[in-house]
Amino acid sequence: MSSIFVLPQRSAVHMMTDGVVYDRNGVITIASLTKAAALPSLPAAVACTGPAFLTSSLAPRIDVEFASFDDFVERADSWLPETFTELAERHRNGDAFSTFYIIGWLEKQKRPAAYSMNLWTDRSSRIEQVLANSGGPPDRSRLIEQTTISGTPLNPDLIERCGFRLRRKEDYVPELDLLHITEVARQEQIEGAHWVGGKILLTSVDATGITQRVVHQYSNDRAGAAIRPEPVEDWAAWRRELRGGRKWWR
Repeated sequence: MSSIFVLPQRSAVHMMTDGVVYDRNGVITIASLTKAAALPSLPAAVACTGPAFLTSSLAPRIDVEFASFDDFVERADSWLPETFTELAERHRNGDAFSTFYIIGWLEKQKRPAAYSMNLWTDRSSRIEQVLANSGGPPDRSRLIEQTTISGTPLNPDLIERCGFRLRRKEDYVPELDLLHITEVARQEQIEGAHWVGGKILLTSVDATGITQRVVHQYSNDRAGAAIRPEPVEDWAAWRRELRGGRKWWR
């Protein structure tokens, strides 16, 4: 899985993505992939879970097809599923599942916004597993606005153990809180492996445009090895040190 978290706030919208690509056994093949693609002309940025080619394939098509972020939001429900299916047929023999995320600036409303869409093909080999783990069928092929911090599904018990506290969206500090929830995702073990790490990229969009910067690199994540999260014994101390600007990672 890819780790993607979005946070819309009053004056800007943020997205944090990890950077690892791995094989079916959780062994890293790439540790520093840029999974969020910036589209300055809209302005917007996109990221996708699932097959690694999706973001790099969808982003240039969106850039060519749509005149603005508003235009994309208005037409995505028809355009995006069709384009996803075409790419899945070309690259995956019609077998693909993904959650698509896009953040951007809505010119008509003069505000930032974040959206997501669940996409899968009729021949998806993963959909039965996803449905079994989600507690019910997710919305399919419908662009849904995200109004607070959201993204990669996590075990609620793990979130509580790791000291992440839900709050009003304006009270979040993007660099701190999105990195915290990304670290929670890194700690979660699924099917006997860990799946989050590598280069952690923060993408932000506001009225002036897009910024991207690497906020952390898990230096122990290397191609050919499995992800082994560094233990965090005291999450309150972890947050204090991170807020103070000191390195907390090993």
